[in-house]
Amino acid sequence: MMRPFLGEQAVMRTLLGTMLGGVTVMLLAGCGGAPGEREFNAGVKEYERGNFVRAKSHFEKSIHQPDGATDAVAWNYLGCSAWRLHQLTDARDAFEASLRLEAGYTAAQYNLAALNAAGGNISQAIALLLQVGAREPARTEPLEMMGQIYLNRQTWLEARHVLLEALTRTPHAPRVLTRLALAELGTGDSRRAVALLNQALDDDAKYPPALFNLAIIYQQFYHDKIQAAVLLRRFLEAAPQDENAALARQLLADLGAPSAPPAVAPTSSVRSLLHVVTRRAAPTVTVARTETVAPRTVESIAQEAVAEAEHGRTPQAMILFLEAAGRAEREQNSATQEKVLTLAAQHCFDQARIHAALGRFQLDHGRTTAALKAFKQALVLDPKLVPAHLGLADAAARTGEYDAALVALKAAVQYDPQNADALWQLAQLYDRALGSTEHAATSYRQFARLFTGDPRVLKAQERLAALEPGTARRQLPATKTEKRVVAQETAPAAVAANPLAAVQAYNRAREFQQRQEWDSAIGYYRRAIANNPGMATAWFNLGVVNATKGDAAGARDAYEHAVKVQPDMIAARYNLALLLREAHERAAAVAQLREILRQQPDAAAAYYVLGYIHADDPLSTEQAKSAYRKFLELAPNDPNAANVRDWLTRH
Repeated sequence: MMRPFLGEQAVMRTLLGTMLGGVTVMLLAGCGGAPGEREFNAGVKEYERGNFVRAKSHFEKSIHQPDGATDAVAWNYLGCSAWRLHQLTDARDAFEASLRLEAGYTAAQYNLAALNAAGGNISQAIALLLQVGAREPARTEPLEMMGQIYLNRQTWLEARHVLLEALTRTPHAPRVLTRLALAELGTGDSRRAVALLNQALDDDAKYPPALFNLAIIYQQFYHDKIQAAVLLRRFLEAAPQDENAALARQLLADLGAPSAPPAVAPTSSVRSLLHVVTRRAAPTVTVARTETVAPRTVESIAQEAVAEAEHGRTPQAMILFLEAAGRAEREQNSATQEKVLTLAAQHCFDQARIHAALGRFQLDHGRTTAALKAFKQALVLDPKLVPAHLGLADAAARTGEYDAALVALKAAVQYDPQNADALWQLAQLYDRALGSTEHAATSYRQFARLFTGDPRVLKAQERLAALEPGTARRQLPATKTEKRVVAQETAPAAVAANPLAAVQAYNRAREFQQRQEWDSAIGYYRRAIANNPGMATAWFNLGVVNATKGDAAGARDAYEHAVKVQPDMIAARYNLALLLREAHERAAAVAQLREILRQQPDAAAAYYVLGYIHADDPLSTEQAKSAYRKFLELAPNDPNAANVRDWLTRH
C-alpha cells in the first residue's frame, strides 16, 4: 500500500519506497483499460513485488504511450523504481518531472529531499523539507526527517531543535521522543536521554527502539546490568524478529557472564549500537568518558526532579518524576511509587500528566475519591489529555456516576479517535451500565470497523448478535486506505468503460467513506466498478461500507467479487470468512480460512478464528486445539493468547 509519509520502520535510503503517493487503487487495479493505463497498473504490481527493473520498464512505457499516465504520480513511481535500482540520475530526473507537472505534489518533493540527503546535498534536502512543512504545517514528518538528517551528521543541537518542534505537534509520539533522546545523548546529556526514552515507554510500553536504546544506555553509561537485562528481555518480547534481536540476545548472554563484559570495537562507541528509529545504526561517535557513573536509584532520580522543579523547569522535572515512579513500579515498591507521585504533584502542580499518573495509581489501589480529584485536576490543566479522560471515566463508573463516565469517554474518543481502549470502554458502558442498545451496537460496529487486528472484535460481534438478533452482522474493518492524492471534483456522469473515470470515482468514494456518508460512497464505488470491473480494492471497500450499514448480503457479494478479481487479497477473504461464520455457514468459512493459510501459512489471525469456529462445535474440539496451538506458536504474546491458553487447559 502507498503511504503519504515515511513510516517509522523505513530506512532513509529506502524512503522513496514509502513515499509513492497517488491513488491507492492503482496497486490493485486489473489489467484492463487502454495501453498506457495497463502499463501503469502492471508497473505498480511489479514494484510492489520488488521487481524494480520490470516496474521501471512498465512506467516508462506508460508515460510514453499516446494515452499514457503522464501525470505526477506516474513520474513519481518511475523515480522510485530508478532509485531502487541505484540509478540516481534517472530518479532525480523523474522526481523533478513529477514536480514540474504538479509543483505541490508532496510525495515527489519529499522523495527528492530524501534523494538529496542520501547524496550529501543537505542544504537542498532541508530546503525541500521546509517547503513541505510550510505547505502542510500540521505534519511532523518533514521535521522528523530533518532531525534524522542532523542525527546522521552528528549535528546534535540542530537535531534537538527540530525534534523539539516536532514534539510540540505530537507530544506523545514515541518515535519523536526516541529521536530526541538520541540527540540529547549526542550532546552528552544521558540523563535527559533516559528520561525521554522512559516517556516514550509510558505511551507505548512495547516500543522496540526505546526499549533497546534504554537498555544500551543503562548497560554502557550507567553499568546497571540488572536494568539493562530487564529492558533487553522486554525488547525481545516486543520484537523477536527485529534486526537487532540477535545483538540483544548476545548482550543478554554477556550480561550473564560478568567476567566477559560486552565488547565495543575500538573504532566505534556505544552509540553505534543504538537502535535508531529508522532501524539503521547511528553514526560512529567518539564518547569521552573519564569516570564511571553509578547506577541511578529512584531516590537520586527524584532528587534531580526536585532540583529541576526548583529552577522552574517543571516539564523536565515531570519527565524525571515519571521515570522515578516507573522504576519504583518495576521494583514493585508501591509505597515509594506513591511518595514519588505525591512529591511530583506538589512540585509539578502545573503538569497534567503528573496528576493523571497520580490518579491512575490511586485508582489502582482502590482510592476512587482521590483518583477522581487527581484526574479532574489533570483535565483542568489539559482538557485534551486522553489518559486523564479514561481514568476519570473508570473512576466515575466505579462509583456509579455513569453520566460523568459517559462524558469522559466521549471526550476521549473525540480527542483520540484511534484509541481502541476509549471506544471499547464507551461501547461497554452503553452496553453494561446504561443499557442503551442502539448506542452500544453503534459503538461496537465502529470498533470493529476501525480496529482490524484487535482481538476484541470477535467479542464485539458476539454482543452485536445479542443486541440485534437476526439483524446483526459482522462489521468488518476496512484496510487502511491512504490519503487521496489525485482526484477530480466531477459530478457523476454517464457510465462508460474508462479506467481513468474509475480512478476518479474511487477517489470520490473514499472521500465519502471517510466522512461516513455511506450511500454516496456506495454510489461512487459502484461507478468505479462499472468503469473497471477488475478494481479489486473498490470491490473490497464496497464490502466494508455495506457491512457498516448492516447489509450483509451486499457485503458478501462485494467480498466474493474482490477475491474473484484478486485471489490473494487476504483481507477480503478474511472478512468473507467472518461473514460466513455469522451466517452459520461454518464449512464455507473454514474453507476461506484454509485458503488464507495456504497462501500465508503464518497468518496467526486466521488460526485464531479457525479455532474459534471449531470450538463452537463439541465434535471438532481436536481441530480447535490444533488451530489454537498453532495460533499460540505464531503469536505467543497476542492479547488473546491468555484466553486461548485457558481454553486449552480446560479442554
